[in-house]
Amino acid sequence: SMGTGFGNGNSKLFTALLTAAVIEEALKGIANTKIVAFDGGPDIVEHLVIKDFNQKAIGNRCCDALDQIDAGNGNKDGYSIRAAAMDLEKRSEKRRILVVLSDGLPSAYRQETEAIADVRTAVQEARRHGIIVIPIMYGTPDPEESFEAYRKMYEKGIVATTPANILPEFEKILLRLIQ
Repeated sequence: SMGTGFGNGNSKLFTALLTAAVIEEALKGIANTKIVAFDGGPDIVEHLVIKDFNQKAIGNRCCDALDQIDAGNGNKDGYSIRAAAMDLEKRSEKRRILVVLSDGLPSAYRQETEAIADVRTAVQEARRHGIIVIPIMYGTPDPEESFEAYRKMYEKGIVATTPANILPEFEKILLRLIQ
């Protein structure tokens, strides 16, 4: 669902991967990270692990993936949040953080209300298990309408910004978390 662009030939997927690449680089040596792209429809979800927790910090896996993966059909965020939360629950780190980069409402559900309810439930479950969920919403065609849906899904801590401001906003969140 991230195939459309922002101009200058950059797709939303390119922007998301580039942002993840900078986050990957910034967290090198500081935090264990796993980066996963996901795609799918109502009945199937595919996860592509770009960088796993146990992979050595050599190079930048997200940069390597820039010309290796394509945007697909849609996204079923609730399912993918649950899968990520299960991975994080197995980790022994004191702070476990799940960052969700998204360009709008999950598109692989039959109805918007189903999408909102599923994501909200998945986020609440993750938070009950001590996982910090950071939703980053960018590049939506109608930011006000999308933000209202995001508020229903994530309830708090939403970063709603332009692609150019994702990194400064994420940096502010990380600084608050380490204080």
